[in-house]
Amino acid sequence: VRNGGIANVDKIMVSKDQRRIPVLLSGSVMCDSKGRLQGIVFVAKDITDRKEVDRIHQINLRLQNANRDLEESKSVAQRRLIRERDA
Repeated sequence: VRNGGIANVDKIMVSKDQRRIPVLLSGSVMCDSKGRLQGIVFVAKDITDRKEVDRIHQINLRLQNANRDLEESKSVAQRRLIRERDA
């Protein structure tokens, strides 16, 4: 903030009841016409839902990869059984 501001920084804020809340933090300084600091403004946007969607997406990707691996293993096993049966 000292250099003018920050934008869209992921941070964790802690509520009064100690819950951890993911937020997107932005802030900037307010100066008068002579460049003297008049104040600082911060905005924290709760991104809990977005983080949950991201988490679910990562789980889905892992499940898709595991499914693909299982399908591949199944195909290999089926081909092996067919070869052994026909031998």
